[in-house]
Amino acid sequence: MNADANRLGVNWRQAIAEVSLIMVGILGALAIDSWWDERAERAAEGEYLQSLKADFEANREELKANIETRRGLINIGKEIHSIIQSDLTRIQQKEITEKLGQFYWVYRWGPATGTYDEMMGSGQFSYIQNRELRIKLSKYEKLLEVTRSSEQAMLTDWDSEQGPFFIEHLLFTNLGWTGDYIPDSMFSENFQALKTRKFWNLVSSWMVGLNDNIRNYESALNDGDDILDLIDVELAKKKRNTE
Repeated sequence: MNADANRLGVNWRQAIAEVSLIMVGILGALAIDSWWDERAERAAEGEYLQSLKADFEANREELKANIETRRGLINIGKEIHSIIQSDLTRIQQKEITEKLGQFYWVYRWGPATGTYDEMMGSGQFSYIQNRELRIKLSKYEKLLEVTRSSEQAMLTDWDSEQGPFFIEHLLFTNLGWTGDYIPDSMFSENFQALKTRKFWNLVSSWMVGLNDNIRNYESALNDGDDILDLIDVELAKKKRNTE
C-alpha cells in the first residue's frame, strides 16, 4: 500500500499533520468563541445583577412606605369605629369627612420589575448562574401576583360594597350636622347611616383588606431582602475575580 501511495505521490504523514493542524485550528477557534461568549454572558450577568439590585432596593423602600401608610390607615379605621361607638348624635362634618377621605385611600403598588421582565423576554434569565437566586426571583414574581390580587380585592370590595353604601346613604344633603355643614360637599354624611352595623362591617372589611396588603407587602419585603443578599454575594465574587 505504501508503494501504491508513493506511486500516487501521497505523503500520508504530511497529510495527517495538515489535517491535524486544521482540526486544532478549528477546535481552537471554537474554544475562543466559547470563551468569548462566556465572557460576554458573565459581563451581561454583572449588568443584570446591578440592575436587579437597583430594582429591589427601590422596591424595598416603597414597600416600607406602603406598610407604614397602611398601618396608619388601620389606625384611622379604629378612630372611625370609635366615632361610630360614641354616644354623640351630631358630629362635625369636617372631622368625619377628613377621616373617611383618608381611610378610603386606594393605592396599587407598581413594583420595579423591568430588569426581570427584560431577562425573561430576551431569554437571558439563564445568565444568572446562582440557581438559588434564579429560584427566588421566580418565586418573587408569583408573590407579586398574590399582592396584585390582594389589591384588586380591595377595589372589588369598593365597587361592590363600599361604594354603593356611600352612594345610597352618604352622598346626599342630610340634616343633623353642627358647625361647618356644607350640603354640596362630596361627603354630606348622614350620621345615622354611620351609626349602623352595616357601616361598622364595611369599615371592618376595609381594615381586613389593609391587613392583607400589609402581610403580602411584608412577605415581598422579606423575600426581596433575601434576593438582595444573594445579589450582593454574586457581585462580590465578580469584584474579586477582576482584582
